[in-house]
Amino acid sequence: MIFENIRTLREDRDIKQYTLANLLNIAQNTYSQYETGKIEWTATMLIKLANFYKTSVDYLLGLVDKPNQYFKEWLFILVKDLELEIFYIRKFF
Repeated sequence: MIFENIRTLREDRDIKQYTLANLLNIAQNTYSQYETGKIEWTATMLIKLANFYKTSVDYLLGLVDKPNQYFKEWLFILVKDLELEIFYIRKFF
């Protein structure tokens, strides 16, 4: 299945298809068709799912192996930037 991560995320959290369908404002059978690959996911639906699961669209699509790969990289950069700002604040103020 192309979007195996989407189904795995749902099942690992014991979430029913109809629950996610309600969240996405679609019918349960439409969600089932998305999940089984009978119809193509839209960008909007993938973004909503990624936000719901706190992961990236790339993970949902199977392009990266870790659910929070980009988040961890972004967080690392953010922390380094904050450390640099704190250094300059302490040095000049």
